[in-house]
Amino acid sequence: MEFRSAQNRDIQKLTSWFHTKKEAQNWGGPLISFPIELEQLKKDISFDIHASFVLINNDELLGFIQVFDKYDYKHIGRVVINPSKRGEGLGLKLMEYLFEEYDGCSKSYSLYVYKDNDKAKNLYEKLGFKICEDASTYGKNNDCFFMKK
Repeated sequence: MEFRSAQNRDIQKLTSWFHTKKEAQNWGGPLISFPIELEQLKKDISFDIHASFVLINNDELLGFIQVFDKYDYKHIGRVVINPSKRGEGLGLKLMEYLFEEYDGCSKSYSLYVYKDNDKAKNLYEKLGFKICEDASTYGKNNDCFFMKK
């Protein structure tokens, strides 16, 4: 298994993982365009700006994650596991690889998770994230919890 920086071909594979506007926006946020087209998706997720990583096994894309500076944290966003591989513990592996990548970083981590996404919320709590007060209106406006570690 390999954790590395995402490449264009990885983003192309991601486009097939979302079949509805709701799925795409639950992953990427309310501004994700649908139907998904590669170049527009790259703009929507600020692919050329934010650090983007993938989890790969034998050239199969298993997961995707981004991290960027926001609210004085290393903010984690757009976490997704290949739909055919969910339930195999890959979300945990993806997060652990990310923490390894930023080992020594002095900033804490933050993220948003939709309130109805119990599986992701449970994973983040298992990793030490706690639900916290959100200084912005994003969580409230998008029915999300703001979590920090």
